[in-house]
Amino acid sequence: MAEKIKSMNVDILVDLAGHSANSGLSLFAYRVAPVQISGLGWMETTGFSAVDYLITDEYLDPTGNTYITERPLYLKSQFCYKCHRDVVASSGAPCIKNGYITFATFNRISKFTSEILELWRRIMYLVPNSFLLLKCDILSSKSNMQMVRKRLANAGLDNKRIILESPSLDYLERYLDVDIALDTYPYTGGGTTFDALYMGVPVVSLYGERRSSRFGLSILTNAGVGELAVPTPKEYVERAVALASDWDLLDVLHKNLRTMLENSPAMDAEGYVREIEGKYKEILSAVHNHDVFD
Repeated sequence: MAEKIKSMNVDILVDLAGHSANSGLSLFAYRVAPVQISGLGWMETTGFSAVDYLITDEYLDPTGNTYITERPLYLKSQFCYKCHRDVVASSGAPCIKNGYITFATFNRISKFTSEILELWRRIMYLVPNSFLLLKCDILSSKSNMQMVRKRLANAGLDNKRIILESPSLDYLERYLDVDIALDTYPYTGGGTTFDALYMGVPVVSLYGERRSSRFGLSILTNAGVGELAVPTPKEYVERAVALASDWDLLDVLHKNLRTMLENSPAMDAEGYVREIEGKYKEILSAVHNHDVFD
């Protein structure tokens, strides 16, 4: 494969999988292209000297960040989200008709750390009569549901206020019954955060210094609600509780978040392609001047 790519005289080769399963990242060791770039499909730096650039943005990797080994290739938004346009939009916060707050996360349960469970326990304690909906692949079996319920109980969460659901075809529509999404940490949501915002659901996200914890910060900031991303566990709890107590604000967000996201850099597909192609041209110009890696 390396020989074939070299024979094609590719100028720039882009990896979209990083160290995930069955990725072609190892091809970069053969220096199959003058410029080798990685991004999007992996949450961290590749740590691989053969990768010249990492597709990112200023929120994920602030200038001076030492956590990545590649040169940052900065875009307005690392992500470009596309969703089905025919999915019904939120008509308002469900708490107004339900009379109670429903929190949720549709992230993988492997992202549920003891730390995040403790923060959810505090939030649920401070928002009486609220519920927490968890929906993901692992909940397809009764044995897994029992395992998860046991773990939640051990973490101090009241299972009477926990709703566990297996995956379903109405995944996006299920967000219409959610008031606030709670992000995981230190591995945050990516697609699930976009899906929630597109369906009108505000997401509270905790971020740290590592880029794997800053996806929420990037997505929320680009969507115009960066104040929902916070740097400390204390603020994470406070932001979720404050949002849960302001039903008028929740209603406004539910009615407007989709439009805000659609008008953001994170859903500007044409602008995204134009921007990244411009970056490619700059890089190739530097290559021809022999100073790209100086």
